[in-house]
Amino acid sequence: MGISAYLVSASDSKDKTPALRIYGIQLAVNFFWSILFFCLQAYWFAFVWLILLWVLILAMIVSFAKVSFPAAMLQIPYLLWVTFAGYLSLAVALLN
Repeated sequence: MGISAYLVSASDSKDKTPALRIYGIQLAVNFFWSILFFCLQAYWFAFVWLILLWVLILAMIVSFAKVSFPAAMLQIPYLLWVTFAGYLSLAVALLN
C-alpha cells in the first residue's frame, strides 16, 4: 500500500490529490473496522463497515489507475484480502 501511495504522490498528475484523499479515507475506515469488530464486537455493523471499506478500496484503485497503473495494480491483493475478511466477518456475524 505504501509503495502504491508513493507512486501516486511522486506523480505529476493533476489527479493525484483526489486519489490520495481517497487513500487516506480508506485507511481511516480500515483502522476503525478493527475497533468495531474486535473491541466492540459489533459484528453486523463491522460487516457493513467492511462493505464501505471495500467500496472505498475499489474507488481508490480506479483513482490510482488514472495516475499510475502499477500503483492501482498493487492494490489488488488488498482488495482480495478485504473480500476474504468480509466473508469471515459475515460468518462470525451469522454464528453469533
